[in-house]
Amino acid sequence: MIRVDGDSPADTDLNLEKKEVEMIRKNRPRKGADGNGKKKKDKLPGILIGILALLMLLAGGVYGAARFGLIPDEYREKYLGNLVPSTLTPTPTIDWVRESMTVYELTAEAEKIAAVAATVDAWPTQTPYPTFTPVFIDLDEGRATETSVPVSVPDEEIKEEPTDTAEESDWTDETPEEQPTEEATEAVSEQDEAAVAQMLAEMEEEKAEAVVKEDYVDEKSGAEMIYIPAGSFLLGSDLNVDYYASPEEESPQLRVYLDGYWIGKTEVTNGQYLKCVEAGVCDQSTYMSIYNRDLENNPLTYVTWDQAERFCSWIGGHLPTEYEWEKAARGTDGRIYPWGEEEPSLENDLANVPNYVNEEGYGYDLFPVGSFPNGQSPYGLMDMAGNVWEWTSTWYSLNYYETLAAEEEISGSVVKNPRGPENGSSQVIRGGSAAATEVNNYPSYMRAANRSYLNMSSSYYVGFRCMVPDTGDARPGEGPLPGEGPRPDEPGPRP
Repeated sequence: MIRVDGDSPADTDLNLEKKEVEMIRKNRPRKGADGNGKKKKDKLPGILIGILALLMLLAGGVYGAARFGLIPDEYREKYLGNLVPSTLTPTPTIDWVRESMTVYELTAEAEKIAAVAATVDAWPTQTPYPTFTPVFIDLDEGRATETSVPVSVPDEEIKEEPTDTAEESDWTDETPEEQPTEEATEAVSEQDEAAVAQMLAEMEEEKAEAVVKEDYVDEKSGAEMIYIPAGSFLLGSDLNVDYYASPEEESPQLRVYLDGYWIGKTEVTNGQYLKCVEAGVCDQSTYMSIYNRDLENNPLTYVTWDQAERFCSWIGGHLPTEYEWEKAARGTDGRIYPWGEEEPSLENDLANVPNYVNEEGYGYDLFPVGSFPNGQSPYGLMDMAGNVWEWTSTWYSLNYYETLAAEEEISGSVVKNPRGPENGSSQVIRGGSAAATEVNNYPSYMRAANRSYLNMSSSYYVGFRCMVPDTGDARPGEGPLPGEGPRPDEPGPRP
């Protein structure tokens, strides 16, 4: 082909075919684009994000419902396990003292009901109720002629009319001549009064013979220690006198003997605990106020059981048992409160109770130790009621006083220096506090015989005081340092 200037090359069939192929290639829809060549948006990530957001909202709703108690705990534990904490579980950073006690009270009541049900199930099946051979007490002879023993009786025999035997007539109203007479009741009362009088007389003899040693001030901490002489005291409550008393926890009232010991006149203060920290022995928690000079005479709080025991070991002692605590709080005469029988209130200045405000307008909080001298115990101890609860070294057991009574009956003598259960899940605390959550219950909690318990690590309304045993020739305060060996009568291992 010869090209002439000014002329365009002729389009051959081959050139036309190439152009058509090129146009088709350019106009072909690309992957991920529409027919105009515009890139399509991928909808799949958006759908996945939406589904994920819905699942998160659903999970949050389930968590919130379970956390705030809208889902019962049994279903929460079954389907969610430990993913959602129980609504009944307190945390150490929140003061749930009263709530924790409520849980244990409900648990103890449930265990009691279960025990009764188990006893009923164990009875013979042929009769809904067992019959008993009654105990007949001959007041003239002063002895029991029969013992109470469950006896199974067929149903048909229960429907028969009772015979005129002496055993059955004791349980009916048709033979009044065999019911206890007024003279018999008076005789029993006189016997009880005589027993009480004899017990009190023996306690007075012990008190007169007891050796009283001098009080002292601990050189390390500055804590003032008061001596409690050896001897017996009345442990627990008389249900006929103290209507706040718990029959399960505080009875029977019995006589207990304790060796002599020293115990802190007040709860351990922030300033005293700071000295232990500075000595490199004690450690502190985030919530303690030991560096606040304005609060150095306030009771130390947010202290764990182990921290309290470590401080007491530093000064040569231990946390008191609940029995040592109770004797120091009420003396030997079984009084209801450290000062006597009068209930504490906002007006009588006997203790720091919930919502108390003094004449200067200060209150609704903890007071420095020793601020209520009118409420001191017979031994001169301060704040054994109110202000803060106090740790003891005793594991909590609901019916432990019945165990002590059985021990007394078997041995035939007074129980001496009881230590309490060997292990448990909660520690006994004593004395009541000024917590606003206790405003409706403080007259009961502040009784010297009241037994409460705590399964948390610490609280703003829990402190402690120490005891130092009287070892004879050893000077008070000379005890093993922490880590040199456990206390011989120390409770079981901590959980």
